[in-house]
Amino acid sequence: MTASLIDAGLVDELRLILYPLLVGEGKALFGATQNRRGLELRKVQQLTEGRVSLVFGIG
Repeated sequence: MTASLIDAGLVDELRLILYPLLVGEGKALFGATQNRRGLELRKVQQLTEGRVSLVFGIG
C-alpha cells in the first residue's frame, strides 16, 4: 500500500522510528516500489531506550 502511494507521487515525507534489534535477516521496507527515489534526511531525534526518530523527504 505505501509503495503504491510513493509510486503515485502522493507521499512527500517519511517518518520512521528505528528500534535497534539484531536479527538474522532483514526485509526491504518498501521493496515493492517501481522506481528508486532519493531520500533527504531532514531531522534526527534520539528517543528513549535507544530508539531514533528519522524524518526523510522524498526526492
